[in-house]
Amino acid sequence: EEIFLNPRAAYENALKDFGHIVAVQRKGRLEYIVDDTLTHEVLTSNSAFSFEEGTATILNLHYFYRLSGSFFEDLDDLVRNGIVARMSLIVEQVFPIFLRHTSGLMGSTHNKTSSDSPALPVDIFDLAHKSISEAMTLTILGPKFVTERNLAIVEKVAKEIAELTGLYQNRSLWARSFPGVWKLVTWTRVIVTSIVPFFFAIGPQVWEELHPNTDYQTEFDDEDVEGSVLEYLSRKNLRQPSVKGRMSMITTFLRVMSLILGIVFASVHQTASVVVWIVFEIAARPEYIPALRDEMISSAAVDPITKHPAASYEALQNAEYLDSFVREVMRTKGDTLSTCRKTTQDVTIGEYKIPKGFLVIPMATLSHSSTKYHGADAAEFNGERWVSTGKQAVKLSTSYFPFGLGRWACPGRVLAVAGMFPFFLFLVSIQLTTGTEIKMIVWAILCQATPILEGNSYRIVDPLNTTSVPPEGNLMLLPLDG
Repeated sequence: EEIFLNPRAAYENALKDFGHIVAVQRKGRLEYIVDDTLTHEVLTSNSAFSFEEGTATILNLHYFYRLSGSFFEDLDDLVRNGIVARMSLIVEQVFPIFLRHTSGLMGSTHNKTSSDSPALPVDIFDLAHKSISEAMTLTILGPKFVTERNLAIVEKVAKEIAELTGLYQNRSLWARSFPGVWKLVTWTRVIVTSIVPFFFAIGPQVWEELHPNTDYQTEFDDEDVEGSVLEYLSRKNLRQPSVKGRMSMITTFLRVMSLILGIVFASVHQTASVVVWIVFEIAARPEYIPALRDEMISSAAVDPITKHPAASYEALQNAEYLDSFVREVMRTKGDTLSTCRKTTQDVTIGEYKIPKGFLVIPMATLSHSSTKYHGADAAEFNGERWVSTGKQAVKLSTSYFPFGLGRWACPGRVLAVAGMFPFFLFLVSIQLTTGTEIKMIVWAILCQATPILEGNSYRIVDPLNTTSVPPEGNLMLLPLDG
């Protein structure tokens, strides 16, 4: 139980006592945990360690991965070429969504408050989940898919797949004790109650977009960034000579729907979790708020009437103070086993030999809290630590890898961080071009309210999975005009 209740101490003490690698039985499988001296080798050696197989195994998706084959490569291509290439347009389209959802939440809580109680607790995770679901539906599928019914289905399937992948498994005793039975029951329930309804609701519209007779199929331009991600997928798949006949169309349809499901999960749930971490830390450290707000005002033109900034991708990229704060939160929030690989052959690492087919996971806290990498004050939070260093929240190294490292570093990290900033992010891990979403959410909040955290503290719900499970606390949004 110690690895679930106090994982940092349990794993770090074991590595200190027994060497650079320890083998631990967890959730029905043997995992190898390595210290910071071996992190770079594990995360960057693609010949012996597989990101795809490791991620599929840790997220309970190994059967799906074996059926789909190139799923992770297709997802990586989609984010890099279908999303990152369109970031300027995406920011312009989705920032108003974050503003509207934040304003709506502010209005609903303000109407319930009395003169003696200017603010009520808000569910920031629900706010992030709903607004990111709408933003990603618009980005991935296009404007005509943004309906109340579709948004409800997208939000539900993102939550259900998060449970399916085991993100909350640590919190259930029976799920930890009987992982095989838990996976079977959860897979069955999620397929019946969420994935099948998603296919029936979204599928017919996606099929229509994929039809070979769609006008834009004959006008494909690799440099075109105006369309949705679905249009990119349609153009990419249907221009292939092999896509002929009804069976090939069905195969293409199933592949595209699987990619849409994958990016919905990675971009919605993961980013919403990171948003909670960022906003809670801003509220718990009010001394940083004036500088964050001043940077927002100086980086983007502010409407004199609404007081809302005109966020642009360039402005978000230049938000160095906010970027530094986000990077410091990601470094210090306590990620332990945040990214993994699976051995593709018997491999010798250090003085040890690890057999083929086992998970190998670097102990992230040893890198993120290392005085060798971060100085004598590595254990302290310093939101200004990264200002003027040229190191953005999405820039990775052996000393900092909340979004992975090497070839398979989260391609969505750029968008995720952007979204976080105004309302707050990570999103694709695509978790989506992570940095931008986070910044957008933060700005959407700071231009309308001051976040206040009751007791200036929060509770970590799952110490072993701070990567994907948000903390809990009573957060209030005090209107700036209140």
